[in-house]
Amino acid sequence: MTFVAVATQITYRNIWKIAYPVILGGVVENVVLATDTIFLGRLGEIALGAAALGGLFYFIAVFVANGVGVGVQIILSRRYGEKNFHQIGGLLAQAGLLLFLISCFLFVGLFFFSDAFFSLTIASREVLKVTTHFLQYRSFGVFFATYNALMSAFFISIHRTKVISLSAVLTGLVNILLDYGLIFGHFGLPEMGVEGAALASVIAEGTASLFLFVYTWSTVPGGRFNLHVTWRPQREKIRRIMTVAAPVMAQNFLSMAGWFIFFLFVEHLGPASLAVSNIVRSLYMIILIPGLGFASASATLVSFLIGEKRQEEVLSLLKKIVLMNLPATVALFLPAMLFSHQILHLYTPDESLVALAKVPLFLVCSASPFLASAFILFQGVSGTGNTLVSLMIETVVLALYLFVAWLLVFPFRFNLSQVWGVEYLYALSLLGVSLAYLLSNRWKGREV
Repeated sequence: MTFVAVATQITYRNIWKIAYPVILGGVVENVVLATDTIFLGRLGEIALGAAALGGLFYFIAVFVANGVGVGVQIILSRRYGEKNFHQIGGLLAQAGLLLFLISCFLFVGLFFFSDAFFSLTIASREVLKVTTHFLQYRSFGVFFATYNALMSAFFISIHRTKVISLSAVLTGLVNILLDYGLIFGHFGLPEMGVEGAALASVIAEGTASLFLFVYTWSTVPGGRFNLHVTWRPQREKIRRIMTVAAPVMAQNFLSMAGWFIFFLFVEHLGPASLAVSNIVRSLYMIILIPGLGFASASATLVSFLIGEKRQEEVLSLLKKIVLMNLPATVALFLPAMLFSHQILHLYTPDESLVALAKVPLFLVCSASPFLASAFILFQGVSGTGNTLVSLMIETVVLALYLFVAWLLVFPFRFNLSQVWGVEYLYALSLLGVSLAYLLSNRWKGREV
């Protein structure tokens, strides 16, 4: 396999080559999440709601840690654009060391202290019990998830993303098979319910880690990129990584915490509203798969262009990516709107939950083109290396989003459909602020 820089012309075809494996990986990941939700929906609204809260809590931890991966991806993309290939391995090794230490810290917090946290935040005792049991198993996955994210960042930065698709397909197959076996007790496996879903995810993530390790060391020219493993921290490399990654980690925390807080608000509307919101969120993430894939490509390609001293092409690149994403997003949300009843029945046989979910689903479908475009421009801001600015943007927009959601749930006691309307506020605010910053040209000249 030959590893060389991509063609200097950033065409729609080159954008697609980088984006589509990430999109395919997102498809598989969200199919797994949807399968989890469908299986757990058969166990009732308590299991469905508890898995939603426990899963969000876990992904907050992992998403924060993966800020290191995003930060190093931006730096490696810049080095790749500069043709400084030999610097990539040292940065990757230091990022790996950082992620291992962070993962140890997160595991302790998830395994030993999640019960104490949820006892203060969850109103339902039944939901609390199932959520903490879920996390007792799920917490072991943090080591595998962070390693997988780091290796994905490496392959995205060097524009070799097909391996991400292979890894995602493997993860999905293992996860779905083990979900079915461990949740319901098939294939000679124990019937574990919600805990089975958590254990299946951990085993699937571990399988992906093993695959990525073997693939990397058997196919990637280690000498060209100076790939190696180290337990010795190097202050300058860590400082450089954390300068870019720390704001991304904070931003990831705020983003996932925003979802988590939103779900805590919704939980006060009752178990049915929480269960419905989990279903709507699952479908929302599926609809946003193309946008998230193109957003990842935008961060990489923006940093790559700047590394090649081609800052003047950044806005043109982002326009191309937004235009490529729109038909893909529309192609996903139209069936969800037209066949909402049938799709929602895949998640739950309860007619009352299906009826409650329809309007929130219509709202997120119609908001999805705006949010996907916002993600692309927002990741473009991060790709410039100005991650502190992207953190400030996320902080302001998310604070407004949560404040309005709080007003709708508590003082005004609006219904679930009205509360989900705040997605429009978030999407349009993020889109407008990100676009304004990019048009200001204040990002030019940033070194990483």
